[in-house]
Amino acid sequence: MEGRRPGRPGRRRRSDTGRRKMVARATRGASRLLPAALVVAAVVVLLASVVSGGCGEGEGGGTAPTAGATATVPPPSPSPSASPAATATPAATTTLFLYFLRRGELGVAERRVPATTMPATAAVRALLAGPDEEERAAGLAPAVTAGVTLRRLAIADGVAEVDLSAPPDPDPTAPPARLRGTAALVYTLTRFATVDAVALTVAGEPYPASLPGPLTRRPFRALEPEIFVEQPGVGALLPDPFVLAGSARVFEATFTAQLSGPNGRRIATVTVTAGRGAPARGRFRTEVAYSARPGPATLLVYDVSMADGSRQHLVRIPVVLAP
Repeated sequence: MEGRRPGRPGRRRRSDTGRRKMVARATRGASRLLPAALVVAAVVVLLASVVSGGCGEGEGGGTAPTAGATATVPPPSPSPSASPAATATPAATTTLFLYFLRRGELGVAERRVPATTMPATAAVRALLAGPDEEERAAGLAPAVTAGVTLRRLAIADGVAEVDLSAPPDPDPTAPPARLRGTAALVYTLTRFATVDAVALTVAGEPYPASLPGPLTRRPFRALEPEIFVEQPGVGALLPDPFVLAGSARVFEATFTAQLSGPNGRRIATVTVTAGRGAPARGRFRTEVAYSARPGPATLLVYDVSMADGSRQHLVRIPVVLAP
């Protein structure tokens, strides 16, 4: 039996050798393919990273922060004590033009009071009470006799019907140029667009007896100063530009208006021309622009003497420059 099998092991040896050759060839082929596979894998990873990076583009073209970047958010600012919506709004006011006296002639104060639906009544009561401390310091004096009160005021068809408790003048029989209290009432009320004339009574009786009928400004023109500034008045809050208006009786119808700061520095100077020159009286109205910080200021108006160049008919009006 042993003699029959000697050739079989030989065949198995040849078969094993062949397999080993095949494995070796496969191993050499795999070793040649491995670098190429690594290259392909690297390319795939690189492409994936490019595609991933492209996904950070927003519609606006901005680049999204990378994982290593930190978006900086500014710290919230401290909350104000009151938000804008909760901030109290300034109280509404009404501006009154009150005609007092300056050196025996008419002078104007511009006073802001709480808003009212009856400004004419408020103006008359303020006039009867007289100028306040600041207005007195600016040279204004009461025009109406002390102690007079308002009994009634009504406006209809352009006429203000005013009834007072007592005569507004010390001497009710004096000529119009000396009826300064009456003139102040008439000028104060006719400053309102709805009033053309004033029907004045005292305790229900017509006043003054020398001037029957509703009163206009005409009989009292002698009480107007040579340069009569009706706007702005003492204490006015001046915007930029502000309106300068009134009437004047000056040589060649021209005079100077100068706005100065609290230190005397000139802020603006303009030459104003009235509609008519002396001896006639002409109206004027112009806008004055300025550039200065808010705060107190003084408006000076004056005429220059042709004889010696000095200032004449000087009026000093303290004002406030608006923010």
